[in-house]
Amino acid sequence: MVSKEFADLIRLYSPNMKFKNIYLFDSVNQRTAVYLVPDLPEIDCLHEDSELSRNKGEIINGILLGEKIQNLSIFRLGTIETDYIIANLEFVESAYRREIRGMKIKEFRVL
Repeated sequence: MVSKEFADLIRLYSPNMKFKNIYLFDSVNQRTAVYLVPDLPEIDCLHEDSELSRNKGEIINGILLGEKIQNLSIFRLGTIETDYIIANLEFVESAYRREIRGMKIKEFRVL
């Protein structure tokens, strides 16, 4: 789920991205919040030399196969149980300039 501001950023880099709306209702405070869920493509591009945790749920040292990524700015990483959203450096820098919060950044190497 992402905020409207983050969805606008995704649209800037991936204009054809589709989204689903999610409405969260706080019955105690009588407030509603709207979030969007992007339909990110899932790419199986994790190199076999990547270092994973013992339970294979976390990537310790990630290496991506550049030829599978092509020119995607943001996508979901396939072949691992935990959700990893991968974005290129230009996208991440743009998010920081817009002061988008809630991202955890980890650097991956691309071959």
